Amino acid sequence: MNDMELVERYLDVMAEHLPEKIRDDVIDEMRGNIMDMLPDQPTGQDIRTVLEKLGDPASLAGSYRRDKNYLIGPAVYDSYVSVLKTAVVIAAVVYAFIALMSFLLKGDGPIDFATGSIVNFLADLAGEVIIAAFEGAVFACVWVTVTFAIIERTGISTGNPLGRKKWTADDLLLPSAGDKSRISRTETTIGIFFSVFFTALLLAKPDLFGWYERVDGVIVLKEPVLNKDQLYRYAFVIAAFAAVQFALAVYKFIIRHWNIPAAVFNAVYNAALAVFVFILSRDMKLINPGFISLVAQKTGWSDAKALTNYQNFAAGFTVIFIIFCAVDSVFGFVLSRRQKPTVKSILT
Repeated sequence: MNDMELVERYLDVMAEHLPEKIRDDVIDEMRGNIMDMLPDQPTGQDIRTVLEKLGDPASLAGSYRRDKNYLIGPAVYDSYVSVLKTAVVIAAVVYAFIALMSFLLKGDGPIDFATGSIVNFLADLAGEVIIAAFEGAVFACVWVTVTFAIIERTGISTGNPLGRKKWTADDLLLPSAGDKSRISRTETTIGIFFSVFFTALLLAKPDLFGWYERVDGVIVLKEPVLNKDQLYRYAFVIAAFAAVQFALAVYKFIIRHWNIPAAVFNAVYNAALAVFVFILSRDMKLINPGFISLVAQKTGWSDAKALTNYQNFAAGFTVIFIIFCAVDSVFGFVLSRRQKPTVKSILT
C-alpha cells in the first residue's frame, strides 16, 4: 500500500466538508502545507504523525467556514442533509398514506356523484392528506435534527458511541470494494421507514388494524384488533424503540460499514425488542374482546376457541420474530469481522 495515498484520502475527507467555492484553493494550500511538514523521503510513520498532528480532517475543514456557530457540525453535516431528505420524504408519504386510509375508511356514506358532494369529498381528502404530509415532514425535521445534535456532541459519529476518541490516521481507512461489511443506503432507508411507519400507525391510528365490512356501499370498521386504552399504556416504550431504531439507522448511515460498536448496539436493540414483543404477545388485555367475539361469530368458533387461536398465532409470530432478531444480531457481528480496510480516493 502506498502510504502517500493517506494524504490524498485526508484531503478528500476535507474536501467533502468544505464549501464548493473555496474547496479547490483550500485543498491546494493544505496539500502544500502537508508536503512542507514531511521530510524529503517520508516513511509511513512520518505521514501518519503529520496527519495526526493536523487532526480530524472534518474538524479542520470546519475551521475554514465563516459561520462557526452551528448546531450540526461539519463532521456530520453532509450525512445530516442526506438523512434529512430521506426522512422528510418517508415521513410525509407515511403520514399522507395513513391520513388517506383513515379518511376513506371512516364510513361517512356513499358519495352522490350527481351532486357537488364529490367536489367537497375531494377537497376534504386533499386537505387532510396535505396537512398530514406537512405534519410528518415537520416531525422528521425535528427528530433528525435532534438526533444529529446528540450525535455531534457525544462522539458517536467517530464510531465510538461511548464517547469521543482521539482521531488517528486509521480513521482514513475505508472498506474495500469487495468488503462484505459495507452497509448499503437501502438498509438504512428501510430502518428509517419502519421506525416512522409503525410508530405513526400504532400511536396515531391503531384503529386501522381491524375487521372491515362493506355496508351499504361503504367500507366500515366493525371492530379494531387492539384495545387502544391498553395499547397507549405502552406508548412511551413504543416511541422509545422507534427512537432507538431511528438512531441505529442514522449511526449505520454515518459509519458506512459494520463495526463492533454497531453490532453491539444492534444486538442490544434486538434483544430488548424481542423481550418487548414477547410481553405484548402475553398481554391479553391488548386484544379487543369485541374483535375476538366477531371472529368467533364469523367463523362459527366459540369465543374461547377464537381466543385460543389468537394466542397460538401470537405465540408463533413471537417465536419467528425472536429468531429473526437473533439471526440479525449474529449477522451484525459476523459482518463486523469481515471489514477489509483500504485507502482510496472517494472523490475520483
